[in-house]
Amino acid sequence: QFRVTTELVRVPVVVIDKRQDRLFTELKPQDFTVLENGVRQTITAFEAERAPLTLLLLLEDSRLIQYIRGEVIRPAGIFISQMLEPQDYAAIVAFDLRPRVLSDFTKNRQQLITAINELARGWPAFSESNLYDAVQFALLGGALYDYEYKGLAEVKGRTGVILIASCIDQFRSAN
Repeated sequence: QFRVTTELVRVPVVVIDKRQDRLFTELKPQDFTVLENGVRQTITAFEAERAPLTLLLLLEDSRLIQYIRGEVIRPAGIFISQMLEPQDYAAIVAFDLRPRVLSDFTKNRQQLITAINELARGWPAFSESNLYDAVQFALLGGALYDYEYKGLAEVKGRTGVILIASCIDQFRSAN
């Protein structure tokens, strides 16, 4: 039997440029300086990892945006098919007066693409949009008809929302 004592400090880091529009992903240990009380520390372990992402695409689908609908739906499909990594999860929620879950959180790219294609083939039912309630639903979840959606707030780890909307809200009811 023996004892080992070690002090390993894990420091997760995300590096972006000054304008915050470029993410640096190919960094090496020599790109960093770690100081403790002004004294340079040796980096003994370095692991470049990309944590899985859980992403919510929140897309307005009202007649209000019908003239740019293609510019909304097509990029969403490209993002899903080309930008998400295999370990990433995504969900798609569309909204007009009410939100509707097109695809709950999944890694299945085909399921997500199918949801985007169904959205593209359909036609908006309402001219109005309810942005605030849709955002609240997407983040916090709730009951929708006979479906219970958990929302992004329940997800642990790296999360993000891509909102594509006119940002015109005609029926806010959320507090």
